[in-house]
Formats: sequence, structure tokens, C-alpha cells
Amino acid sequence: MNMFEHTGTFTPDSLIASNEFPILKEGIGLKAGQGVLKRGSLIIKATTGGAGYIAGTTETVETVSYDAVTPEEGDNPKTEGWYEKSGDNYVATNDTTAAEGKTYYEKTTTESTDEIAGKIFGILTDDADTGSDSTESNIPAICYQTGIFNPSAVIVTGEGATDKQI
Repeated sequence: MNMFEHTGTFTPDSLIASNEFPILKEGIGLKAGQGVLKRGSLIIKATTGGAGYIAGTTETVETVSYDAVTPEEGDNPKTEGWYEKSGDNYVATNDTTAAEGKTYYEKTTTESTDEIAGKIFGILTDDADTGSDSTESNIPAICYQTGIFNPSAVIVTGEGATDKQI
């Protein structure tokens, strides 16, 4: 019977700079669809929804607006892709000729990319695979919330991420 078995190798990294301050940890649900987040990733807790994201993550927000159009003679509202208001909703019109006195609307979609708003939650203790499908449930993970860390070993992403103070 073998009393000692080699099960792996521990290679220390430079994330934890000192043990002079207690290291406390806490769990968080990471937003699915971010791929693999590496140990040392700076995690923020989103203001809306409370999911965890790597600091500097951006999201694309789609905004839809409807603007009134003035039909000209011979316009076909249906082929123009116009909408009409039904209660609080806008629905694609089926009118093939512009009805007198009726208001038609043109749909405009704009996209903007903004950094996800939130507060720093902690630093990821281990690699976490959040997958590629953002519709999945949050992925449980553990973060360091206190301790002395090597700033050059902390991982952030996004534009201006290197300017973030930790």
C-alpha cells in the first residue's frame, strides 16, 4: 500500500502580496456568458440585478423610438415599414394607402455600449467558467473581499481598465 500519492502540483502566483491582513471571502453569482474568468479577476456587483461581472465589462443597450411621419401622396405605409399606435404599443401597419388624419410612425433603433454600473465586490479566488450563453443562470463563485494584493496581478477588462484603481 502506497502511503503517499502525487495528486498535483501547487505553483504559487503573485496575487496575494502579504498575509499581514486577514483574507475574507464571500460568494457571488457571476453573470453567465462571460467565458472563463481567471483567478485574480476584479469582480463588480452590478447595480441592477446584482450579478457579478469582471470590472470594465461593457454591455450593448438597444433603444427603440418611434417618430411621427408625414405621408405623401402615393406612399404605401405597409411597404414603408411604418407603425401605428395601438394603446401604449406600436404595431406594424397593414394599411396599403395612407388614411387621412391617421398618424404613422417610423421605428428607429439605436445601440449604445456602456460599462456595466456596479460596485467592486472582490477578487476571484479561482478560475470560473461562466460559459458562452448569457441566458443561463448565474454561476456561483468565491471572491476575496479583504487582503493585500499585488495590483499587477489583478485582472480587469474593457477600455480604460488599466486606469482603474484597486
